[in-house]
Amino acid sequence: MGHRGQPDRPPGSGRRNRDVHLLGAQLGGSNKDPRNFVTMHQYANTPAMRDFETQVRKAVDAGEIIRYRATPAYSGSVFCRRV
Repeated sequence: MGHRGQPDRPPGSGRRNRDVHLLGAQLGGSNKDPRNFVTMHQYANTPAMRDFETQVRKAVDAGEIIRYRATPAYSGSVFCRRV
């Protein structure tokens, strides 16, 4: 069983890299579906993404319609998104 109870961890997970949500939990993203996890450098997830997701959440709560797309982009054999 992997990180957060997941059977599989994204490629590249390790010392400075973290499993992160494509769609954050505060925006309705799954904490259980492995398709919602990718690997990023630890700094990219917090505080950068957390702050962005908080802004999106506030806009949704204010009644705005948000189109949100998260697409991981890897380069060659590098399995961690570049920051």
